[in-house]
This record gives sequence, C-alpha cells and structure tokens, in this order.
Amino acid sequence: MMGPPFRKDGPIISSDVAGVVLLPAGAGGTVIGGLLIEKLRLNIRQIFRIQISMSCLMIATSVLFLLICDTTKFAGVTVPYDALRSA
Repeated sequence: MMGPPFRKDGPIISSDVAGVVLLPAGAGGTVIGGLLIEKLRLNIRQIFRIQISMSCLMIATSVLFLLICDTTKFAGVTVPYDALRSA
C-alpha cells in the first residue's frame, strides 16, 4: 500500500489532509453551483458572468497571497542545495 513519503522530521500528512479537504469541497461546490443555477434560473450569459467574476476574485486573492506571504526555503527551487548543507 502506497502512503505519503517520510522525512527525518516525521511523516508528511499534507497529502491526506488535502484529499480529505479538497474532495468534499469540490463536490460541495459543484452541488451548490447547480442548485444556485436551478433556483435562480440563470441563463448561459449570467452563469458566464458569475464564472468570470469568481475567476477574477481567485486571481486577485492568489496575487495577494504571493505578495504577502513569506517564501519558504525549498532546496533547489528558492535556495541552492549548497546553502542548506552549510546551515
């Protein structure tokens, strides 16, 4: 049975947590979106406007996240491998 990889610090459970959180969130969003479309009797143009506005909101929050949050040290990506060996 395949599981998440282990580091010397301990197990990484983020992949399991992501699956537990993202799967119900995606399914719930699909169901809620379908119910809203049916309840509000939205036509294709209205659905498209909602989709574009939600995509713009997602892009704006992603940019804010990148500007505000600190960068984590990641070997070979944000810092060279040699920098981590000497620390």
